[in-house]
Amino acid sequence: MKFYSKRDTAHTLFIWGTIVLSMVITYISYNKNPENGFGTILVMLGVLVFLLWFWFGTFYTFKGDHIHARAGAISEKYYYAQITDIRRASNFSSSLALSRVRMAVYINGTAKGYISPSDERSEEHTSEL
Repeated sequence: MKFYSKRDTAHTLFIWGTIVLSMVITYISYNKNPENGFGTILVMLGVLVFLLWFWFGTFYTFKGDHIHARAGAISEKYYYAQITDIRRASNFSSSLALSRVRMAVYINGTAKGYISPSDERSEEHTSEL
């Protein structure tokens, strides 16, 4: 079963604010110096592609023996046999979640990652683990 990440206002403002700011900086840079604007456009396009990939490509797949968490180019697997606990967490740390309301995945008593599935059925599925 595939679930996309829950998104909160803070993460939305951060990612989309960065996208808009990048576009404004690129526009200003290109208008001030069109000769060097092409390099700026290439760099900003790379940043935009990465952020959009992260925004639209963050999801969690519950497979037969593991949870596959993906956020753009970053990918993690949490094997059910190794998971010792899954707890609700509310923090702003860097993770594969786009919401502060998330679930911490514990492996051998240590928090190894965070997920924030948007669908309530996913929470039922994790409670079965």
